[in-house]
Amino acid sequence: MTSFPHEISPQILQCEYIIDYIFRNKSHADEALRSLCRADTDVIRVHWNISLAALGKTIMSSLMCKMWWIMNPQRQISDWKMIKKELLSKSALAERGRRLGLVRAMQLVLRDQVDDQDKLLATAIRAIVGAVYVDAGGEEAVDHVLRALGLYNHALLGERE
Repeated sequence: MTSFPHEISPQILQCEYIIDYIFRNKSHADEALRSLCRADTDVIRVHWNISLAALGKTIMSSLMCKMWWIMNPQRQISDWKMIKKELLSKSALAERGRRLGLVRAMQLVLRDQVDDQDKLLATAIRAIVGAVYVDAGGEEAVDHVLRALGLYNHALLGERE
């Protein structure tokens, strides 16, 4: 049973569809999808999704490094660095999020000009992964979500887009 007493937002439903995971506790998804931008000189984010993003970034890196390690007996650290740049960097995550439609699922409160939408989007993707980890209680569901997001689609990880 879910612990989210209110009607489920369309953004959460869209996120669940994109990542192919249904949150047991919808508040995890809600927290992951929230960001705030204010009309100051800087983009300011509410701390709602930053902690989940830190967790998600660590889990993503750990699982993808493990996959790289398994799939590449002739491991070169330069290959891992390339994977991180091509799949886990701010710009790579933001582009993937746009392509998958996660921008529409994010609950952004935008005021005036947002200078770094890539950072907000990459943070939200990392937070979603962190939320799945917390919600599911382990790495198996995160592994499934990484596949749904296409984050294993790299020759050095054994899959291709």
